[in-house]
Amino acid sequence: MPQKFGEIPRLSDEELLALLRQTSLSGFPNPDRKGCPSADVLETLALHPGQISVTDPVITHVTHCSPCFGEVQSFPSRHKKVG
Repeated sequence: MPQKFGEIPRLSDEELLALLRQTSLSGFPNPDRKGCPSADVLETLALHPGQISVTDPVITHVTHCSPCFGEVQSFPSRHKKVG
């Protein structure tokens, strides 16, 4: 169905997830890495997410810190290459 003027385009689930991922990777710079959790915590979050409660402050940090989000996103692919 054609889009009407002023109507917001509807995104597919995949498009929305890609947009959210890209925003998280670039929209929250933290060049000084202030408040970032350790690499071990980020790895645990990436590889064993059930071990960290959704109420844990690390979840909020990672969703608002592009460098940490990028690290969490990269762990599964790095793990597969090594393992």
